Amino acid sequence: MRLIDEVCKKHNIALCYLFGSQQEKGKALLEGRQVTMEDSESDIDFAVLFKKLPDDILKTYASLSLELQGLVSPFKADLLFLHEVDHLIQLETIKGINVYSEDEAFREDYEEKVMIFASDELEIFKLNEKDLFEAIEDGYFEFEYKADRR
Repeated sequence: MRLIDEVCKKHNIALCYLFGSQQEKGKALLEGRQVTMEDSESDIDFAVLFKKLPDDILKTYASLSLELQGLVSPFKADLLFLHEVDHLIQLETIKGINVYSEDEAFREDYEEKVMIFASDELEIFKLNEKDLFEAIEDGYFEFEYKADRR
């Protein structure tokens, strides 16, 4: 069994993704291959979705971060809990590499829902942005700045 599978099962994780600029290097490390580290500040970004939220989120975050760190050393592990972020960020993570899935049908369903909700959020954002720019253009927004002269 792969080490990432063991870690995910131990922490009751349904899905685990690698995302970000170092995702391919992270995948290589998880597969036991050697990689070069060009920047000592580089990190490997992990995103996880739990089957059931842990009772002690902070304790889980700490222990899971340490275990993931051990899998991708000398890189730093950066951990994101998918239940804590909006759908647009979740969309960015599922564009990455799925390295653990307890159930493929669940993964497909989750990813489909994320894409639908992220699409809705993006449309709302675009509408609000358009309204804001129109209001500024039409002079509905004014502000005055006065330096504090004590």
